[in-house]
Amino acid sequence: MKTRAARLLSGVCMAGLAIGLLGGCSGTFTRADGVGGAGEGVEILETVMMRADYRVFESAVELDEKADTIVRGIVRSSKVEYVVPEFVVSDDDDPMRNPQAGLSEKELRELRELDDGFVATMHSVEITDVIQGDHEVGDIVTVPQLGGIYKKTNYLTEGLDQMSVGQEYLLFARQIDNGRLSLLNLDQTIYTVDEGGRLEPAAEDPEGFIVTGSFESAAKLFQE
Repeated sequence: MKTRAARLLSGVCMAGLAIGLLGGCSGTFTRADGVGGAGEGVEILETVMMRADYRVFESAVELDEKADTIVRGIVRSSKVEYVVPEFVVSDDDDPMRNPQAGLSEKELRELRELDDGFVATMHSVEITDVIQGDHEVGDIVTVPQLGGIYKKTNYLTEGLDQMSVGQEYLLFARQIDNGRLSLLNLDQTIYTVDEGGRLEPAAEDPEGFIVTGSFESAAKLFQE
């Protein structure tokens, strides 16, 4: 098995690869025609290591300001897809709503010419508790994560594994199209929840403000 060099994903989605996956890059997902995903148990011939640039939140206040959805949920199923971002023309100067905001005409032309997609794992999450947001307990939402096993290649995000089916998590996100939740970043927005309600960051070496303690203490902090 061979490992390919790391792939850098720009925080402003210059390559169009991370549109809609992280909260700083909103967008629309489309499935590439005739392309299927690979699941567990397949032979892996190559590994691609990826990393992404994104905003680091230095306090609970900053995290709370950007998250419109904070929920606890169990991953019920996961599906790998090859995603092609749609190019949407917009005059909105807010990069949270328009990832092309601030780009020059040359950069916009280059972005339009890109036909690259990216591999993402779409996790179906059953909500078990709601701290913030419009969802209710029992709702099923889709939470995309960059990477996954696709066509015998394992696309790994540096410092973070994919969420696991059957595991419960606390998630900090923004609501995007078609009922999907867009995680705000990789380090600070995914926490495992054990049977006693204790929280652990899913990232190996997270930066910035990290939620600690129990789900109950987190609920009190972000409901205030």
